[in-house]
Amino acid sequence: MRKSLFVGGAFLAFALTTASGLRSARAEDCQEVLGNNTYHCQVKASFGSEFEDCFRFTSPGDQSENFDLFVDVLDQVLGCACKASGSFNSPDFNASKEFECVTTREGGYSIQFEGKADGTQLKKGQVSDEFGNSYVFVCKLDPKCSVTFGLTTHTGNPYARP
Repeated sequence: MRKSLFVGGAFLAFALTTASGLRSARAEDCQEVLGNNTYHCQVKASFGSEFEDCFRFTSPGDQSENFDLFVDVLDQVLGCACKASGSFNSPDFNASKEFECVTTREGGYSIQFEGKADGTQLKKGQVSDEFGNSYVFVCKLDPKCSVTFGLTTHTGNPYARP
């Protein structure tokens, strides 16, 4: 009897630990991973330029009901959401670690950022705008990120073709 109580207790402890681990190991969505983090980014443009930028995420957002991205070089807030996972017949909205952020700037200039968050890095980063420019970026978590580039005009904007 004593042995079966020990085995039963051990099994119950294992089951509770496993269930608790599953709950905490539940796939975090991108909003949970990005939180209120800042990333230092390297950006390459399809037209040949390269530059650095800081991406600052704010959760919950003001622009978006989910979370926002402030891009230092653009001096612009973008509204964000996690991409849907699952299938068309059974979508799971705001569930993946991939994000997309979009805004329309003054004069109708639209730009979209997307990537994958893992907490310490942003991967598979891509940017596109309404003029057909495209960019790739990689970022590392850096709460003290600072760049000296801060031009907000379209002609001085590194996110625009010179």
